[in-house]
Amino acid sequence: MKEIEYQVRHNTTEYSDYLQARFNPSARISTLKAFDWKGHRWSYRYTDFDDEGDFDVIYRKAPASKLVPPATTEYIEVPVSVISAADIVSSYFETLGIKTWELGNCRNRF
Repeated sequence: MKEIEYQVRHNTTEYSDYLQARFNPSARISTLKAFDWKGHRWSYRYTDFDDEGDFDVIYRKAPASKLVPPATTEYIEVPVSVISAADIVSSYFETLGIKTWELGNCRNRF
């Protein structure tokens, strides 16, 4: 199991939602130990501060198989045999209008 930590900044709009979830008296689980927030069960770890202000650190446990990369990251799997450095360099020169034969066989040096 891997732990995921999250910092909830005190001066943000999500802080009030976090406090309501953490100290909700009508929650079906004990809020002293864990609380439901943003679709997961979290537990409070500690309060700290830095140059940007105060924040609470909360954490949750997640199996490594359930972790997914962030939505903003794109992963493209390309076999090494498909693209080589020579192909990348020669295609770059071709976009500049330079023919690879004009480079004096530098293509063979990769």
